[in-house]
Amino acid sequence: DTAASLGFAATTSAGGSRQAHLTDWTPLAGKEIWIIPDNDEPGEFYVQGVIQAVAQLRPKPTIKVIRLTGLPPRGDLVDWVQSRPKATPASLQAHIHKLARNTKPL
Repeated sequence: DTAASLGFAATTSAGGSRQAHLTDWTPLAGKEIWIIPDNDEPGEFYVQGVIQAVAQLRPKPTIKVIRLTGLPPRGDLVDWVQSRPKATPASLQAHIHKLARNTKPL
């Protein structure tokens, strides 16, 4: 919901960080995918699971892992937004776009 509130098309998988392989990711075939992980071990595990799942798609998507600057341990996108109470949704979106431009695809 937070990503959508910033103007991004967003999705996730059912079942938590260890179940990414159980989701049908086919609507993402051929798309540019940005993964914004939580700043913890389950978040990193999830990133790897999503990468493995979407790498099988054809046409192959472009995959970028966007690392949010200043995330506290165990933090996520919600925490990142909440830590910037004076920022507008547009400025937060612009910051994430900048991070994406500076992130090399996998």
